[in-house]
Amino acid sequence: MNTDKESITQERQQLLNSFRKSLDAIVQKASQDKAPITEEEPQLEKFCSTLEGILQFGFKHQDKSVQLLENVWNFISNTLRNSMEGPDSQEQQNIKNSNDSINMKKQEITKNMLSIVEYVSNYAREENEIISSVKIWIQASLVHQVFSLQWQTLMNDTLAIQENYEDWAIVRTLDDSILISGFLNVFDTIEFNINTIPFEILENESVSNQQNIFSDTMGNIRETINNTLQRTSVHLQKLQQNINDKNTQVLKDKIAQLQEEKKKMQQEINALHLTLEAERRLRQNLENELEAIRQKEKK
Repeated sequence: MNTDKESITQERQQLLNSFRKSLDAIVQKASQDKAPITEEEPQLEKFCSTLEGILQFGFKHQDKSVQLLENVWNFISNTLRNSMEGPDSQEQQNIKNSNDSINMKKQEITKNMLSIVEYVSNYAREENEIISSVKIWIQASLVHQVFSLQWQTLMNDTLAIQENYEDWAIVRTLDDSILISGFLNVFDTIEFNINTIPFEILENESVSNQQNIFSDTMGNIRETINNTLQRTSVHLQKLQQNINDKNTQVLKDKIAQLQEEKKKMQQEINALHLTLEAERRLRQNLENELEAIRQKEKK
């Protein structure tokens, strides 16, 4: 990556602006439509690409035999796996024990996210498909509404961040990293209906039997998909009702607007009539005065 200061500053600003714009667009659409965000939302693809760009920005790409994005995923997966290991010091152990249920939940979430990504990546390689593990991780985290937690877990390993990123990287800039973490919290309240797992995998029992290590995760995914479909059906019904109500209201608003325009036009016509009448009277007065002048001249 070009380390020229000006180009670094420009790329940093572009990434942060793109992140904020795509995030705002998704939040706005979710609040307006009151329905889950799907793959059809163009800003979702932009958001995922921007996050990939932020995670690649300033990454120390030392192993040139592996693509940059793949190296980034290796860093993410290793860091998340390390977060599931027990603390070393007694003080850290005491903290862990006091928050044992919370830590167990975080570890379970992280384990599921890594299993989903690994499963899909393995399937893609078998089918000779190109797929971004980072993107699958982002999408799966959004579907399960745990992306802010995953991001914070990643950012909390400051040693790993420092070892793998240049000092000018966005993830090493405290203000930017905190800003991103804060914005990502809003996604924990938004529903996403994204098909992160190809349905042919879910329907192929032979593949599922061969991949026993992911059976629990796949069961959770099936349940998640079914629940999402049920919620989506309810949302669609509400959305259709909202559309009908909106269409009725639109017609009412249109009629009111036309009536208001008609009233204004009538007022303008009346004003025009008054103006014409005033001009007629003025012309008549002028003609009378001219006639009077002619009569005086004749005398």
